[in-house]
Amino acid sequence: MRLSRRRFLAGAAAVLAAGVPAARAQSLTKVKFTLPWLPHGGFTHYFVARKQGLWEKRGLDVSIDRGFGSGEVCKTVGLGQYDFGEIDFGVMTNCAAKNLRLIGLGLIQPKATMGIFALALLFGGQGCAPQAATPVEPVAKVTWENTIGPLLAQKCGGCHGTRGGLSLATYEDALKGGSRGPAIQPGKGEESLLVRALRGTEPGLKRMPADRPPLSEDEISLISGWIDAGAPK
Repeated sequence: MRLSRRRFLAGAAAVLAAGVPAARAQSLTKVKFTLPWLPHGGFTHYFVARKQGLWEKRGLDVSIDRGFGSGEVCKTVGLGQYDFGEIDFGVMTNCAAKNLRLIGLGLIQPKATMGIFALALLFGGQGCAPQAATPVEPVAKVTWENTIGPLLAQKCGGCHGTRGGLSLATYEDALKGGSRGPAIQPGKGEESLLVRALRGTEPGLKRMPADRPPLSEDEISLISGWIDAGAPK
């Protein structure tokens, strides 16, 4: 049975209403939820709801895990490793365009527009995609070669590839750094010069890239998390 827009909105409104009765079931239903990245203030509402037992009152045992970027949320939810996940709205629309069998449940807007996704099958509908879905690739570990290098080449390669004091053309160049010292300190994401430059928090240095649109928070967090994990090649 296809989930109509009217039925979905009516169901969502009922769930979000303050007067929803608490579940009386003896055992709790386990629900796995993934954040798009490391927990921070923008995700406080999830942890407050769990701490105050709001989900437990409705028969849910919700686990909250850190994520590794919005793109990975699409994959892990699509593979059934998580029941729900929060992702950046731009990535959400991209996932839908790739025929992933996911369904958008709502929007959250603390700073940036975010979306919550779940498997379409949980709601008896087709979600954002036709029935014959494109297979989802297994979740891969974030490395320089498969993620970070291509991202920096796209965003920063014009100035830090073949010209400029700091070269990000290769993994070895990025580790070596430039006149300000190493750009990457493995294990110290937010302390690394590269992340400080991308955030615009390095004294005496403009936010990078200087002549292009800044990287999104998701992209910077992805780079910082990769460095925290030891900056694997």
